[in-house]
Amino acid sequence: MENKVSFIQSVTLILCGGLLQACGNIADGWSGAVVVVAGFILFYVGLGNLSLGLDDIGRRAVGLLRIAAIVGIIGGVIDIIPLMGLMSGLLYIAAFILQVLGFLQLKNSLKLGAVGSSGVSLLVAANALAVIATLFGILPIVGGFLASFLYLGTLALIILGWLRVQESLIRQNSTLNEMTTA
Repeated sequence: MENKVSFIQSVTLILCGGLLQACGNIADGWSGAVVVVAGFILFYVGLGNLSLGLDDIGRRAVGLLRIAAIVGIIGGVIDIIPLMGLMSGLLYIAAFILQVLGFLQLKNSLKLGAVGSSGVSLLVAANALAVIATLFGILPIVGGFLASFLYLGTLALIILGWLRVQESLIRQNSTLNEMTTA
Protein backbone atom coordinates (compact mmCIF):
# COMPACT_ATOMS: atom_id res chain seq x y z
CA MET A 1 0.00 0.00 0.00
CA GLU A 2 2.88 2.34 0.81
CA ASN A 3 4.30 2.07 -2.72
CA LYS A 4 0.85 2.75 -4.19
CA VAL A 5 0.64 6.03 -2.28
CA SER A 6 4.22 6.86 -3.28
CA PHE A 7 3.40 6.28 -6.97
CA ILE A 8 0.30 8.46 -6.74
CA GLN A 9 2.25 11.25 -5.00
CA SER A 10 5.08 11.02 -7.53
CA VAL A 11 2.83 11.20 -10.55
CA THR A 12 0.82 14.03 -8.96
CA LEU A 13 4.01 16.08 -8.56
CA ILE A 14 5.11 15.20 -12.10
CA LEU A 15 1.71 16.13 -13.50
CA CYS A 16 1.67 19.45 -11.66
CA GLY A 17 5.19 20.17 -12.84
CA GLY A 18 4.44 19.23 -16.43
CA LEU A 19 1.29 21.33 -16.48
CA LEU A 20 3.08 24.33 -14.99
CA GLN A 21 5.81 23.99 -17.61
CA ALA A 22 3.20 23.90 -20.36
CA CYS A 23 1.15 26.76 -18.90
CA GLY A 24 4.19 28.87 -18.14
CA ASN A 25 4.44 29.64 -21.83
CA ILE A 26 1.14 31.49 -21.67
CA ALA A 27 2.53 34.35 -19.60
CA ASP A 28 5.29 36.55 -20.99
CA GLY A 29 8.13 37.94 -18.97
CA TRP A 30 9.46 36.98 -15.59
CA SER A 31 6.16 35.64 -14.24
CA GLY A 32 5.97 32.98 -16.94
CA ALA A 33 9.60 32.04 -16.27
CA VAL A 34 8.90 31.66 -12.55
CA VAL A 35 5.95 29.36 -13.31
CA VAL A 36 8.16 27.27 -15.61
CA VAL A 37 10.90 27.02 -12.95
CA ALA A 38 8.32 25.91 -10.36
CA GLY A 39 7.07 23.33 -12.85
CA PHE A 40 10.53 21.94 -13.49
CA ILE A 41 11.20 21.74 -9.73
CA LEU A 42 8.00 19.76 -9.11
CA PHE A 43 8.79 17.57 -12.11
CA TYR A 44 12.28 16.89 -10.72
CA VAL A 45 11.04 16.00 -7.23
CA GLY A 46 8.28 13.73 -8.55
CA LEU A 47 10.70 11.90 -10.82
CA GLY A 48 13.01 11.19 -7.90
CA ASN A 49 10.26 9.36 -6.07
CA LEU A 50 9.01 7.62 -9.20
CA SER A 51 12.39 6.09 -9.99
CA LEU A 52 12.17 3.93 -6.86
CA GLY A 53 9.47 1.80 -8.50
CA LEU A 54 11.29 1.27 -11.79
CA ASP A 55 13.85 -1.18 -13.15
CA ASP A 56 17.36 -0.18 -14.28
CA ILE A 57 16.15 0.96 -17.71
CA GLY A 58 13.47 3.10 -16.10
CA ARG A 59 15.86 4.56 -13.53
CA ARG A 60 18.33 5.53 -16.27
CA ALA A 61 15.49 7.16 -18.22
CA VAL A 62 14.34 9.03 -15.12
CA GLY A 63 17.94 10.16 -14.60
CA LEU A 64 17.90 11.68 -18.08
CA LEU A 65 14.52 13.30 -17.38
CA ARG A 66 15.90 14.77 -14.16
CA ILE A 67 18.88 16.21 -16.06
CA ALA A 68 16.36 17.74 -18.47
CA ALA A 69 14.57 19.27 -15.49
CA ILE A 70 17.81 20.76 -14.15
CA VAL A 71 18.61 22.26 -17.56
CA GLY A 72 15.04 23.62 -17.69
CA ILE A 73 15.40 25.16 -14.23
CA ILE A 74 18.62 26.88 -15.29
CA GLY A 75 16.92 28.06 -18.49
CA GLY A 76 14.00 29.44 -16.48
CA VAL A 77 16.25 31.29 -14.04
CA ILE A 78 18.21 32.80 -16.93
CA ASP A 79 14.90 33.70 -18.62
CA ILE A 80 14.10 35.97 -15.66
CA ILE A 81 17.16 38.08 -16.48
CA PRO A 82 16.37 40.77 -19.07
CA LEU A 83 17.93 40.34 -22.52
CA MET A 84 18.85 36.69 -21.94
CA GLY A 85 16.04 35.22 -24.04
CA LEU A 86 18.32 33.58 -26.59
CA MET A 87 20.38 31.81 -23.94
CA SER A 88 17.29 30.63 -22.06
CA GLY A 89 15.68 29.54 -25.33
CA LEU A 90 18.69 27.37 -26.15
CA LEU A 91 18.57 25.81 -22.69
CA TYR A 92 14.83 25.14 -23.06
CA ILE A 93 15.51 23.42 -26.40
CA ALA A 94 18.24 21.30 -24.78
CA ALA A 95 15.87 20.39 -21.93
CA PHE A 96 13.19 19.48 -24.47
CA ILE A 97 15.55 17.19 -26.40
CA LEU A 98 16.75 15.51 -23.20
CA GLN A 99 13.12 15.07 -22.13
CA VAL A 100 12.15 13.37 -25.38
CA LEU A 101 15.20 11.09 -25.17
CA GLY A 102 14.31 10.26 -21.57
CA PHE A 103 10.72 9.42 -22.53
CA LEU A 104 11.90 7.20 -25.37
CA GLN A 105 14.12 5.30 -22.91
CA LEU A 106 11.39 5.16 -20.27
CA LYS A 107 9.09 3.51 -22.79
CA ASN A 108 11.41 0.47 -22.72
CA SER A 109 11.15 -0.01 -18.96
CA LEU A 110 9.81 -3.49 -18.27
CA LYS A 111 8.14 -2.28 -15.05
CA LEU A 112 5.72 -0.12 -17.03
CA GLY A 113 4.11 -2.86 -19.07
CA ALA A 114 1.85 -2.13 -22.04
CA VAL A 115 -0.32 0.45 -20.26
CA GLY A 116 2.63 2.48 -18.97
CA SER A 117 4.42 2.24 -22.28
CA SER A 118 1.33 3.60 -24.05
CA GLY A 119 1.29 6.43 -21.52
CA VAL A 120 4.88 7.30 -22.33
CA SER A 121 3.95 7.25 -26.03
CA LEU A 122 1.32 9.89 -25.23
CA LEU A 123 4.01 11.97 -23.52
CA VAL A 124 6.20 11.77 -26.62
CA ALA A 125 3.17 12.75 -28.72
CA ALA A 126 2.55 15.70 -26.36
CA ASN A 127 6.10 16.92 -26.99
CA ALA A 128 5.65 16.57 -30.75
CA LEU A 129 2.35 18.45 -30.57
CA ALA A 130 4.01 21.22 -28.53
CA VAL A 131 6.58 21.67 -31.30
CA ILE A 132 3.81 21.86 -33.91
CA ALA A 133 1.89 24.35 -31.75
CA THR A 134 5.00 26.50 -31.40
CA LEU A 135 5.48 26.50 -35.17
CA PHE A 136 1.82 27.42 -35.72
CA GLY A 137 2.24 30.23 -33.19
CA ILE A 138 4.72 31.88 -35.54
CA LEU A 139 2.08 32.27 -38.26
CA PRO A 140 0.53 35.73 -38.47
CA ILE A 141 -3.18 36.33 -37.79
CA VAL A 142 -4.48 32.77 -37.17
CA GLY A 143 -1.29 31.22 -35.78
CA GLY A 144 -1.90 32.06 -32.16
CA PHE A 145 -5.49 30.89 -32.35
CA LEU A 146 -4.53 27.52 -33.82
CA ALA A 147 -1.59 27.14 -31.47
CA SER A 148 -3.91 27.60 -28.46
CA PHE A 149 -5.99 24.60 -29.48
CA LEU A 150 -2.89 22.52 -30.09
CA TYR A 151 -1.52 23.46 -26.66
CA LEU A 152 -4.81 22.29 -25.11
CA GLY A 153 -4.24 18.96 -26.85
CA THR A 154 -0.74 18.91 -25.40
CA LEU A 155 -2.11 19.41 -21.89
CA ALA A 156 -4.61 16.57 -22.38
CA LEU A 157 -1.88 14.21 -23.63
CA ILE A 158 0.36 15.07 -20.65
CA ILE A 159 -2.43 14.28 -18.19
CA LEU A 160 -3.48 11.05 -19.91
CA GLY A 161 0.11 9.90 -20.39
CA TRP A 162 1.17 10.30 -16.77
CA LEU A 163 -2.07 8.78 -15.49
CA ARG A 164 -1.38 5.67 -17.58
CA VAL A 165 2.15 5.46 -16.19
CA GLN A 166 0.72 5.74 -12.69
CA GLU A 167 -1.93 3.07 -13.38
CA SER A 168 0.71 0.71 -14.71
CA LEU A 169 2.98 1.12 -11.69
CA ILE A 170 0.08 0.63 -9.26
CA ARG A 171 -1.02 -2.50 -11.11
CA GLN A 172 2.53 -3.84 -11.12
CA ASN A 173 2.90 -3.14 -7.41
CA SER A 174 -0.47 -4.77 -6.60
CA THR A 175 0.50 -7.87 -8.56
CA LEU A 176 3.81 -8.13 -6.68
CA ASN A 177 2.05 -7.68 -3.32
CA GLU A 178 -0.47 -10.41 -4.17
CA MET A 179 2.34 -12.77 -5.16
CA THR A 180 4.30 -12.18 -1.95
CA THR A 181 1.28 -12.60 0.34
CA ALA A 182 0.02 -15.75 -1.37
